Amino acid sequence: MQKIYSEIWSKYDEATLLPENEKVIALNKILAELENISEDKRNDEYFYLKGFVNYMKDPSDILLAKVNFQKALEIDPLESYARSYLGHCLYDLGDYKEADIIFYC
Repeated sequence: MQKIYSEIWSKYDEATLLPENEKVIALNKILAELENISEDKRNDEYFYLKGFVNYMKDPSDILLAKVNFQKALEIDPLESYARSYLGHCLYDLGDYKEADIIFYC
């Protein structure tokens, strides 16, 4: 499973170099690919990666990103990247008190 995630991260890296409209299309393909990994929905990296792509793809997907980061943390409360990006989501949503708790606890 790690190989699959490694390949998806590589696709994400490639997508970031594309013009904005092509980048969004590539990120949507990545999200679709993640949806097809149905047997792995108990894996924190699955939810972190899904949340990260949502967060980077479109500001309007921030609530979806937040939910995925929270799911990653339910599986592994020590997942530092999911915690960090959850804090960013909360901050971006104006929930500064909760963001501070996430960042500094």
